[in-house]
Amino acid sequence: MLVNVADRSEAVLELARCHGFRWVQPHLPEGERERGVRLLRAAGFKVLLPWADEPGQILVPADLYLWEPSAAITGMAGGSGQGHGMAFPPPGDFLLAGGLDATHLRERVAAIPATSRVRFRGVDAASRLEVSPGRKDPAKVSAFIHTAHDLESA
Repeated sequence: MLVNVADRSEAVLELARCHGFRWVQPHLPEGERERGVRLLRAAGFKVLLPWADEPGQILVPADLYLWEPSAAITGMAGGSGQGHGMAFPPPGDFLLAGGLDATHLRERVAAIPATSRVRFRGVDAASRLEVSPGRKDPAKVSAFIHTAHDLESA
């Protein structure tokens, strides 16, 4: 999965092609999202599109959505370590993101609204599993994976 923050869709497309990725998670400016997703999908890439938990988003078709906290609330796009209210679900299949770690993963998954649960496909975690920015804590990662597997078999 290529996770890339860019101003232009072509930059994401070039990186994905150059390194042989099949899935792309593009973080593009609002005015570039729709064109970028169309460009990536037309080139044969699967798209995991960030979907902030906020009202009024433009529906952009994607293969999968990443339901995450709103940058307007957290002050940053992705990686804030904060959860969200799960009030504005994505329009399709999604991964739940936002402040997830092993200590409260069960609680957060159980809180997914019943109307959205049918489209729930998994979880995403990053900053809460780090010992420092960009550096994962093996014990936290292991605990998270074990908890996620327990949820999967429940």
